[in-house]
Amino acid sequence: MIRYSLILLAVCYSTIFHAQIYDRLDFSFRYGMDIPSADMGDRFGSSFNPELGIQFDKKNYFVGIHGGMFLGPIVNEDVISNLRTDDGLLISQQEDLAVITMKQRGFIVGLNAGKFIPLVENYGTHGIRIRVGLNVLTHYIIFNNETASTNQLLGEYANGYDRLSRGWGIEEFVGYQYVSTKNTVRVFVGFNGIQARTRNLRPYNFDTRERDETIRFDVLSGIRVGMAISLFENADGSDIYY
Repeated sequence: MIRYSLILLAVCYSTIFHAQIYDRLDFSFRYGMDIPSADMGDRFGSSFNPELGIQFDKKNYFVGIHGGMFLGPIVNEDVISNLRTDDGLLISQQEDLAVITMKQRGFIVGLNAGKFIPLVENYGTHGIRIRVGLNVLTHYIIFNNETASTNQLLGEYANGYDRLSRGWGIEEFVGYQYVSTKNTVRVFVGFNGIQARTRNLRPYNFDTRERDETIRFDVLSGIRVGMAISLFENADGSDIYY
């Protein structure tokens, strides 16, 4: 997935760079927190989302590519219930009490486009930032053996429990943006939403003893804060803020 995203970015950059149809090339960073709902809310709790991106700006419009991670400490679905004793305990191969914690991990990669709308005409240092995206969403469960090794969750055995899921989705962002007087830094904050159709990629779940072919509807809603910094300005581009 990352390899294809880098190829796509290189093609986009080469096309736009040689055509010189942009004003700036920006590096962006976003960070936020998401609350899941629909099918994703049944499996996970809230998560944190660091994200990096590159975007091309032309006047008040921009297009770009981005990638981020989902890091969450809460898993609501007990996917290792079949490994527990009647008392709900886990026993390691050394016959010690094993403490296994489950956490959420995930990735998102995609294309985005948006527009900056100044709040005051001919004075564009602050305004509304709108962004929409087409993404590939991936999420799964990781297992931490905190006290002892449990062979049932080591290596490829964990694949039968991790619920690795992936699918296409859309993303929306709307918020406030401030632009520095030299037009080199943009700071923004706002609301973000992600909706995706995903499915389990594993051929077999060890706990249910069957293949999961359910099409999931995963929803994430949260807040993002971020910054875009100009890396390169086209000599032919015109300033758009006053």
